[in-house]
Amino acid sequence: MGLGLRKISQRKVKRANEYSHIDWLKLYKKYCDNTVAINIDKDQRQLELRRLFKLPLSKLVFKLKNRSPF
Repeated sequence: MGLGLRKISQRKVKRANEYSHIDWLKLYKKYCDNTVAINIDKDQRQLELRRLFKLPLSKLVFKLKNRSPF
């Protein structure tokens, strides 16, 4: 297909809310082919650790900003 990212769009560190290739493989394994072997690297482990802390905090901040007054 020739799809790709422009050089300016590529990041050294993935955002916590972006899917990585390994995330896609996990979904593929779950829904399509449970025999797929997935090697989780150091970068993926760091991303998952950031998600563990960042996403609940982001959710809390959103709730606090958007709560309705009594």
